[in-house]
Amino acid sequence: MKERLEKVIRYFGQETKVWVVVAAVLVALVVGVLGRGMFAPGAGGDITDLTTDEKGQAQEWWTCSMHPQIKLPKAGLCPICNMPLIPLEIQVESGSLRELTVSENAKKLMGIETALVERRFVEAEVRMVGKIDYDETRLKYITAWIAGRLDRLWVDYTGVPVRKGDHLVLLYSPELLSAQEELLQAIETVKSLSESSISIIRETSEATVVAVREKLRLWGLKPEQIAEIEKRGTVSDHMTIYAPIGGIVIHKNAQEGMYVKTGTRIYTIADLTEVWIRLDAYESDLMWLRYGQKVEFTTEAYPGEEFVGTIAFMDPILTQTTRTVKVRINAKNPKMKLKPGMFVRAIAKSKIASSGKVMNKALAGKWICRMHPDVVKESAGKCDICEMPLVRTESLGYLGVDITTADKPLVIPVSAALVTGGGKAGSRAIVYVEIDPSLLRTVDVGDWAALLGMIHGAAKTPTDGFAGTPFGHFWSLLSDSLREQLLDRQPSETLPMGVRHRFVAKVNDVLRGRTLYQPEIWSGVEIGAEATGYLRRGLDNLPQREVNRFNRLLLERIFPDEIAKGRYAPTFEGQEVVLGPRAGEYYLVRYGLTEGQRVVTKGSFKIDAELQIQAKPSMMTPEGGGGGGPSPGATDTGDGKAPMKLPALVQAQLHALMESGEKIDKAIEAGGLEGIRSAFAAMGRNVKAVQEEKLKGHMRLLWKEYSMLLMNDAVEGKEIEKLPEAKRLVTLMHEHLSSMKSKFGLGDDHGPPKAPVIAPEFRQQFTKAVEAYLAVQQALANDDSKQAVAAAKKMAEAIDAVNMKLLEGEDHMAWMKASGELKKILAGAVQAKGVEPVRKEFALLSEEVAVAVKRFGVSGSSLYKFKCPMAFNNRGATWVQTGQDTRNPYFGSVMLQCGSVIEVLPAVEGGRQKGGDERAAPSEEAVTQPASAPAAQTESTIWTCTMHPQVRLASPGKCPICGMELIPVRQDAKEQGGSDG
Repeated sequence: MKERLEKVIRYFGQETKVWVVVAAVLVALVVGVLGRGMFAPGAGGDITDLTTDEKGQAQEWWTCSMHPQIKLPKAGLCPICNMPLIPLEIQVESGSLRELTVSENAKKLMGIETALVERRFVEAEVRMVGKIDYDETRLKYITAWIAGRLDRLWVDYTGVPVRKGDHLVLLYSPELLSAQEELLQAIETVKSLSESSISIIRETSEATVVAVREKLRLWGLKPEQIAEIEKRGTVSDHMTIYAPIGGIVIHKNAQEGMYVKTGTRIYTIADLTEVWIRLDAYESDLMWLRYGQKVEFTTEAYPGEEFVGTIAFMDPILTQTTRTVKVRINAKNPKMKLKPGMFVRAIAKSKIASSGKVMNKALAGKWICRMHPDVVKESAGKCDICEMPLVRTESLGYLGVDITTADKPLVIPVSAALVTGGGKAGSRAIVYVEIDPSLLRTVDVGDWAALLGMIHGAAKTPTDGFAGTPFGHFWSLLSDSLREQLLDRQPSETLPMGVRHRFVAKVNDVLRGRTLYQPEIWSGVEIGAEATGYLRRGLDNLPQREVNRFNRLLLERIFPDEIAKGRYAPTFEGQEVVLGPRAGEYYLVRYGLTEGQRVVTKGSFKIDAELQIQAKPSMMTPEGGGGGGPSPGATDTGDGKAPMKLPALVQAQLHALMESGEKIDKAIEAGGLEGIRSAFAAMGRNVKAVQEEKLKGHMRLLWKEYSMLLMNDAVEGKEIEKLPEAKRLVTLMHEHLSSMKSKFGLGDDHGPPKAPVIAPEFRQQFTKAVEAYLAVQQALANDDSKQAVAAAKKMAEAIDAVNMKLLEGEDHMAWMKASGELKKILAGAVQAKGVEPVRKEFALLSEEVAVAVKRFGVSGSSLYKFKCPMAFNNRGATWVQTGQDTRNPYFGSVMLQCGSVIEVLPAVEGGRQKGGDERAAPSEEAVTQPASAPAAQTESTIWTCTMHPQVRLASPGKCPICGMELIPVRQDAKEQGGSDG
């Protein structure tokens, strides 16, 4: 151990104190356990930034196989374990903050599997449960059509099946006797006047006969019964009531001997040849259900036997207790197997197009009745049952006539999406995309000696001798300086690492371009069947991934050994995407991916965990830095030089982007959905207008990150449907804009107005209210709802005690609005019963408190705004607390440490931010300090944090994230180079 410490002392300098050395060793050990160190790629910058200068003359770096965080410019022994160092394999510069490169063996150990992002028709399965019920349209009531006495009930119990025309009841009625007598007399009168010359009397008698017959018919006598009375010539004091339909007697409401009035219900008969199935569908599944759609269902009584019905009605009202909607289907029941009251399980299958419409060949281009879904016709007309006009099936959410031309939706497997809950519920997800394997990911392209030999051999040929050849065309794409550097070394000499890096970077540029193939140059050259197939399809029609592959095939023809041997390092990049609805085992993708990409379907969480270790943005730590705030190096150029300033044009474009966020706020206040959508669309145009090509190094990577996040906000905002959704989305958008402003060092010029100066007396009163809020937070973290309610009452009293007369103008109006909202939320919290209802109110309270603290400030110590992405079913929620040790108020003891700092709210005194020992917000200098050994520093020692190794500062002090004292780490600036850009 002593020998190892002596080696460490020699490495860090003789003047370094022993306790500093011990601290450095401990730091290295801690980081080594994590698997990546402060110098690892992604821990604050690309390793190439520590390796090359503009001329590419830097030496190779060396690392330890057991402690990969060690990166030294010379061979030797590891200062930790004393093992011999090995040459460090240099990676090509990162194209994203969320990028991770692993070895082939690591990929296999992580069990990573990928799948294509493709366009295909997917089928959504909606599972529902419910019960069988009677068909209300097939229920009939047997009633007394005339007052009388029930002398005989032939059907004397429920459950008896009857057929149409069966006799049911024998009814005695005095009124029936008189009506029959009237009929017989009218008939006799007509007979006696048949030869009368007075026509009016004869016609009157005939009309009387017709009227009496109609009266008897309306009393329930069948035409045959009336004819029998006339034939018999005598009256009967009883009548028989017959069944108007066939079915089952499900209710018997009378007994023999009862006297009934007109309309008294005697039986209820149900026709069970068709039944209704009443199902419960979750609200998230309603988008896949359509009127007239076929549904398959099974019953407990007949396992394995499937029945089919048709959706005939969907309740327009949602059941609040179950969050479901009643869906009714009509089903045939010819064998009477389906009995009312049976439980059923149903599945509705919907094939989805990109428009969200359902594909159904049987209904494409047809006309359907909105009351009777079984009535479907080829042309317009009326329903055969209800005579209502038929409607086109397209109006009910089906595709039109030619469903073969429907757009296939862009889909990914469900397992590929790590749903974050940002934006609209369930709409944001992190997806890890495999970088195109056609691109080279390391500077080890194969046989460098053979490559230099080919270059030297071709270069000795007269210029016009190979100008029209494939190699000559590729050679012309290289810069003059790179050509000179390649010709400067003989094949027997070692090619400098920087030149290797520049050459591989240029090869990747060529692979991504569309200029390598020129017909006049490649005519007569055999390019292979695969490349010929790409040509037949047309290069302009190929997606970028296939263009890369085509160019790779051509380069392998130019350099058959050198490029072909170039080893691909598996590389994955995290992308936040906007998801559409889930359809079975697939998610529809609204924005963020393109067809042909490959996404990780297995092993995503392992990639995400590795990115967390490297302090890069990930699903669990969206801001990077291991959850402790934004990753450093916001304005790093990526070449190891001093921080660069934003180009004036880009700065103006970013300010315009921030102003578009203010316009969205105004649209939200106005409340019009059309104005909100328009404002989000304008923000999307402003994001696209930023000229990314003017940014370099780390700044370019940062903008790629923020452009992705803000475009997702814009895409969702353009399709917003409800005002509450817009308010949640605008909160997320402001988090992104605020972080972007901090990372790029944007001032207040052309931006939001500066915070007003608040009277100290008002701030002291407001601070008491905030202290009561912090007590609520602590109580909820302890799962103590009673204490939380008591603290909420104190907060309400503290707000009432604030003297708003101490404020003027806009400050006065802002406090009136803020205090009103706070009181309203606190009233709900005070009345809440149980810890979970209090937590729901606390989430709303936290948003208002954070806004008020930033506007009016607090006295005392700085506060920290945390966010838990898993709260409220992954919807996410924020809170404010003291200290950096996470105390989650939404999960309490279940997951007390879930959450990370997303913003520092510094305390103020006299209108100024506190300094000294207070843990204030990271300064602009700290935020813009390059993470990869800044070349601008004059001292040979840089300073880092044991908790946040991505922090790299040129002078001692405290960590801008957690406030701990920094420790020194030796790094000789003279031995470092920058990349060639």
